[in-house]
Amino acid sequence: MVSELSVAFARYVVDHAEIGMLRRALDHAGLSAPVALLREPSRLRADADAGCEVDGSTVGPAWTGRSCWVGTTPPGDAEPGSLWFDPADISVMLLVPRPAEEFASWPAAVQERMTALVGWVAVGPVAGWQVTGWAVASGADVSVHDGLEPATGLSGQDALRFSRFFGKSLAGRVAWAAIYHLGDIAAHLWPVDGGPELMGYVGEGEVLVLDRASAVRPDDHADDDYDDEVVPRAPNPGRYEEVEDLTGVAFRTAVSSQRDMLARSVRS
Repeated sequence: MVSELSVAFARYVVDHAEIGMLRRALDHAGLSAPVALLREPSRLRADADAGCEVDGSTVGPAWTGRSCWVGTTPPGDAEPGSLWFDPADISVMLLVPRPAEEFASWPAAVQERMTALVGWVAVGPVAGWQVTGWAVASGADVSVHDGLEPATGLSGQDALRFSRFFGKSLAGRVAWAAIYHLGDIAAHLWPVDGGPELMGYVGEGEVLVLDRASAVRPDDHADDDYDDEVVPRAPNPGRYEEVEDLTGVAFRTAVSSQRDMLARSVRS
């Protein structure tokens, strides 16, 4: 049976006028942060620049003092480490910078084509109720545990389909390579009890799977800045193979900062 929360999310995905029903379902499920964020008055205005700013404490204690933008598109002038609550898929995302040394090492011509920011990465994996609600709304033929826990077991293709439905991609190797160097922030994004996650979908069943040990810098290496023999510049995937069973493997979404730069280039 589909849960009350998944049904409410499905109706909201189809018609944002059902926001009241979704808020009630989120409240019943004990998800206080999205309930509070969905009350912000400018959350769904058609103007792409509309939105409002709240303190990150609304998301959770770990994010206190950070700016959190609430709106249907990410802010164009956000500082690295800022948060964005996207009401489309009820997700909170973190603006991840590239390691400064890496960006500074690139030739000027490359810097002009790239940004100093990797982009926005969800602060947690996609939950079962989100995938179930999306499947009901879109007619996608997928099945996951319908609950508050991370949605696991989706194929790489289905995880990518979910992400693209909301205008996003999967959080991949470039994002996790940058997150690796953010210290405590990486630990907030991936709790100690967090299981493996998809790091990318290659195609035809081939996926990259990342485990926490490869994604989060050990505490005793917190000050080892770019010592490649101790801390690699990029996390290594736990495995890279053709798999049919991704039981226990979650996924999270991302939005590249390059997308906005490319759009500006086309407009100019």
